[in-house]
Amino acid sequence: KGNIVVLTFWIMVRSAAHNVALMQGYDKALRPFASRADLVALGVVNLDSAAVRTYLDAHPTALTLVPSAFSFSRKYQIIQYPSCLVIDKAGNVPAYLTGDVGPQLTATLKRLLP
Repeated sequence: KGNIVVLTFWIMVRSAAHNVALMQGYDKALRPFASRADLVALGVVNLDSAAVRTYLDAHPTALTLVPSAFSFSRKYQIIQYPSCLVIDKAGNVPAYLTGDVGPQLTATLKRLLP
């Protein structure tokens, strides 16, 4: 509590099949808020640490990727990927977004981070 948390869930593959454009959309939505100390942006992924480092070398992102944490998605009953939960400072979930969510994520963060 006390921060806005953008919690995203990704199924990432080691090949080019991963849709880099989607993650870039998340990055674009987060960019205006990058200097905010009260915003935490996490990407829960199925890859191990080595694969995450390799991915980040080729595709830097504003999300802090959490490797080997995919089972965490069950806690939030995530069934579509990518998915994004926005958790407000009180611990409530004012937004559950899926797919290409850039504009929706930007609007939600503008509302929560005036």
